[in-house]
Amino acid sequence: MGHTDTEKLFGKLIENAPLALVIIGVLLLVTAATGGWSQLKLEVIEPGWRVMLAVAGVIVAAGGGVLMWGKRPERAPIDAKKFGFKITSPADAARVGTPDVRVRM
Repeated sequence: MGHTDTEKLFGKLIENAPLALVIIGVLLLVTAATGGWSQLKLEVIEPGWRVMLAVAGVIVAAGGGVLMWGKRPERAPIDAKKFGFKITSPADAARVGTPDVRVRM
């Protein structure tokens, strides 16, 4: 996996936070089940920590699953004209600069 492949993977995970939570939860669960990662020299020997990692993994993965597959209420777009709102500035296709927000004392 090259540098750009890694960036693409993390970009996709950042765009899809529920999927990232499921993956993180599964990684925690696998770490608890296997007792660590020998390649990374990360060992989880104590049973209490393994149980804690497993519980945390299940909670994080379940939370991501609920966010990913849970029902979301359908929202209709708000009609601004119904409430009398109208954007008058900036005009369409106007060039807008960065505002000066410095605090002057």
